Amino acid sequence: MTDHAGSRLGRRAALGLLAAPALVRHANAQALTIGGETIADAELLAKAKQEGTISIYGSLPTRNWSPAGEAFQRETGIRVDYINLISPRIYARANAEFAAGRLAADWVDTTEVLMAKDWMERGLLRQPYKVPNFDSLDPVLRDPDGHWYSIFRTPYLIAVNTGVVDERDNPASWMDLLDPKWRGGRIGLPSIDGGGAFFNAYAFLREKLGIDYLRRLAAQRPRIYPSSTPLLTDLVRGEVGVTIMAPASIRNQMDQGAPLKGILPREGVSAYATTGGITTSAPHPNAIRLYLNWMASLHGSNSVAASGIYGLNPRANTPAVPDLAIPPVADVWTMSLDRWAAQRDAYIADWRSIFGTR
Repeated sequence: MTDHAGSRLGRRAALGLLAAPALVRHANAQALTIGGETIADAELLAKAKQEGTISIYGSLPTRNWSPAGEAFQRETGIRVDYINLISPRIYARANAEFAAGRLAADWVDTTEVLMAKDWMERGLLRQPYKVPNFDSLDPVLRDPDGHWYSIFRTPYLIAVNTGVVDERDNPASWMDLLDPKWRGGRIGLPSIDGGGAFFNAYAFLREKLGIDYLRRLAAQRPRIYPSSTPLLTDLVRGEVGVTIMAPASIRNQMDQGAPLKGILPREGVSAYATTGGITTSAPHPNAIRLYLNWMASLHGSNSVAASGIYGLNPRANTPAVPDLAIPPVADVWTMSLDRWAAQRDAYIADWRSIFGTR
C-alpha cells in the first residue's frame, strides 16, 4: 500500500489526527486531498463532518473490511457503524426496514449482484451519485448512473493442504484438477447455491474452460459443501486435499499454523464483487458520499488491497497477501450484472444437473 505518511507526519500530529491526509485550505475552508487527489471538496467535507457518522450493512467479512474501513475513520473523523451479515440476511433486513419506512443504513451491499438490481427496482437504491473519478472506473464495476458500485472484489485461488498433498502433486492449473489422482473425494467444492462468490467462480470456469470441463470435474466425484465454512474446516483437517478459496481465508489459516498453500492457476482466476449503493433514505447522505469517494480513490483502493482484495480504482495496487501470488487486476475475471442476470438460472440448473445436487 502506498505510504502517504512521510513528510506530512508533523502536520498530522499538529492536527491531532492519526495517519490523517492533507487538509488543503480553499477560501477559508478545507478540502480533503491525499497524494494530490481530491477526495472531497470543502463543502462536502464540512457537511460530512457535521453528520459525523455512517451506517453500513456490509456482506464483506469484518476482518477484510477493517483495514480500509478503520483507515477511513482515522483519516476523516467519520465514525462507521459496520454491520456484517451474509447477503441473504442483508437483503431481507434492508427490504423489511425500507418497506416499513425505517431503513437505518446509509449503504447496503451484497455478493449477489442481482439483489442490487432488485434494490434499484424496489426504490431502495435510488440515490445516484458519481464519484469524482467515475469515468475512469471499469463500467462492469459501476452503474451507468451511479446507483451502485462494486467497491470490493475478492479473488479465488486453488488451495491445497500441504500435509496431505505432496508438493510434486500440487495443481498448477484448473485443468490439473482433472488428473485421476484427485478422484474420489480428494477435492472439496462449494455448492453453486452457496452464494454469489461461488456462482461467479463456476461461471468463470464454464466460460473460460467450457461446460465439458465442469462435467469432467464432476466425474472426479468431489465432495460438495453448502458453504465455505465447513469446506475450510475439512481442508484444514485434511479431509479434502484441494479446493478453491479466497486468499484472505487461506492466509488467515496459515497464520494459525494450518498447512495450507494458495496456488494461482495459469489460466487465471475470477473475483466476486461486493456490490452496493447509497440508500434512498440515507440519514447521512454527505458522510456516505465521502466514504464512497474515499473507497474509489487511489489511496482508498490501496488500503483495500492491503487486506487481500481488489479495490475499485483501476490504478490501485495488486492485493497484498504474504506468500500468495495474486494477479494484477487486468488479469481477473468478473461477471457483469447484465450477463449475470441473463445466465444465472441456466448456469445454476446446469451445475445442479452436472454435480447431482438439488
